[in-house]
Amino acid sequence: MDQRSLVLIVDDDRLMRRIAAAALDPGRFRVLEAGDGREALGLAAMRPPDVVLLDALMPTMDGYECCRRLRQMPGLEQIPILMITGVEDDESIDRAFEVGATDHITKPVRPRSLRNRVNTLIRALEVERKIRRAKREWEATFDAVNDLILLTDDLGQVVRCNRSALTRLELTFNELLGRSLKELLWGEQPEDITPTEHEPVDTQFPQLTGWYRHSIYELPSDIDGVRRVHVLRDITLRKKAEDDLRASQVRFRRLFEEAPVMYLQVRDQDGEPIIEQVNQAFLAALGYRKEEVLGRSLTVFYDQESQAALIGGWRVSRDQAFTAERVLVRSDGERIQVVLKTQPERDLNGDVVSVRAMFTDVTELKQLQVKIMASQKLADLGTLAAGVAHEMNSPLQVITGMSQSLLKARERGTLTDERLQTSLETINRNAWRCAEIARALRTYAHSAGGTMEPLDLNVVIRDALLLTEHQLRSWSNIDIQTALFELMPPTLCDRNQIAQVLINLLTNARDAMPDGGRITIRTRLAEDGGVFLEVADTGQGIPQAALAKIFNPFFTTKPVGKGTGLGLSIIKGIVQAHGGRIWLESTEGVGTTFFLAFPSYIQDRTVAVPTAEPVGRFEEGRSLGQ
Repeated sequence: MDQRSLVLIVDDDRLMRRIAAAALDPGRFRVLEAGDGREALGLAAMRPPDVVLLDALMPTMDGYECCRRLRQMPGLEQIPILMITGVEDDESIDRAFEVGATDHITKPVRPRSLRNRVNTLIRALEVERKIRRAKREWEATFDAVNDLILLTDDLGQVVRCNRSALTRLELTFNELLGRSLKELLWGEQPEDITPTEHEPVDTQFPQLTGWYRHSIYELPSDIDGVRRVHVLRDITLRKKAEDDLRASQVRFRRLFEEAPVMYLQVRDQDGEPIIEQVNQAFLAALGYRKEEVLGRSLTVFYDQESQAALIGGWRVSRDQAFTAERVLVRSDGERIQVVLKTQPERDLNGDVVSVRAMFTDVTELKQLQVKIMASQKLADLGTLAAGVAHEMNSPLQVITGMSQSLLKARERGTLTDERLQTSLETINRNAWRCAEIARALRTYAHSAGGTMEPLDLNVVIRDALLLTEHQLRSWSNIDIQTALFELMPPTLCDRNQIAQVLINLLTNARDAMPDGGRITIRTRLAEDGGVFLEVADTGQGIPQAALAKIFNPFFTTKPVGKGTGLGLSIIKGIVQAHGGRIWLESTEGVGTTFFLAFPSYIQDRTVAVPTAEPVGRFEEGRSLGQ
């Protein structure tokens, strides 16, 4: 595309047109020639020029009339027109400017003067075009802004505004022009309102609905005094959101303070859970004043066992939701059992800034659960009694039979050292068997429960198998397999409660296989260092519709009269109280697997893990049963 400026040269003298054309730089200009005014008008209509060189005196239509008509043509109102006159008299010059000429020059025309004059006109045209384009862009931007923008003079009267101001004030520009800003916004002109430059102010105007942020900027001028730009930004929605947020915060604060459940807001400080906020329920439950609680570590209000559990539990609850049972100590020393639920709060970057902690008092519920567990234990002991008696009867028969045989041999004098050695080893082995069974039953029956100690989970599993062995083996078509990881880390647990969990799971597994099958017990390490326990059977499986309710109290898949539906509910409560999780997978006709996950108990100091008691009491000077 040719970027050169188009020059229209109008003169009835062809030689003069050629001289004028030769004076222009061909690298910058293209030339059109016309012999009179009419021809010039036709060429300009087809190809609007950038500059017109117009001879004043021509036949048919002179330069003055041609100039007047050019100015009337659309798009040619602002183009430079250089009038060329024969003489430099005032009348000719005045007439040229009256009809719209931009400049004039007199004959004879010197080529350098003509070139310089045209170059000046082109530069002025380019500057003017840039100014007009910038003005159009500025006006388009000015009108596109949603804020109300009004420009006032030093008397406070509106001299300009954007489209948003007209729309919001429901006025035309002529109706708004010259009116006082005070009148437009306030309806009257209060004496105490003097628009001056200030920091943005949030305010309401009687003549406008909603809230606006009012900013004022001064534009000093040497011509017409100080003008001011008023920018009104509609912040109604933001103010409403802020009001709603404040109301929501008030409601949340009221709910937080008046909730019957104990709430805390905790932040991490060097690995310690420091209390930031606390509600009245927590203070009332523990008997403290707010100033005695805020800023202190949550561990202060735990008993020793809960403090030990918090070491690992706090690291988990800082980053994810966490549920566990804990014991809180009141100001008077009384202990209350609670269920702790935590939820981390994150900022916009996803970083944890604090943790919400909710405590539910379950002291009475736990007492009821203990009674239910005691009843369940009595039922278990009744069920186990026959099996344990049978299991102990066999080794006792061996002991009595072998001892009678030794006595008779001694009376006959036929007792040899070899026979005595073999018989004593047999008696010793079966006596230990009886003692082992008695110990497991005594541990299960006499344990009061509620004592947490670090234990090897495999030891508890072996005790539970020992107590249920006869019951399970009495079904000749049930096979029991174990795969126990022998290097298990200790687990902080109540031996009696975990044994009750295992006995219940084993009994359920047996009942699920009336036609026989296999029970598999497996322990293994988790990736996070915790302990996994699996109890699997190859029984009938659980219907899919029942899986979601299997841990609900009083829900059972057994026939009426065959179960209360409390067993699995109690199991879940015991596992959660140990900071663990329990879930299952089941397929009808294939079998069911229960998964139990417990945190390991690892501290900086070496922990002595209690193992099974010595099997029996056959130390010298003691007899069986001491």
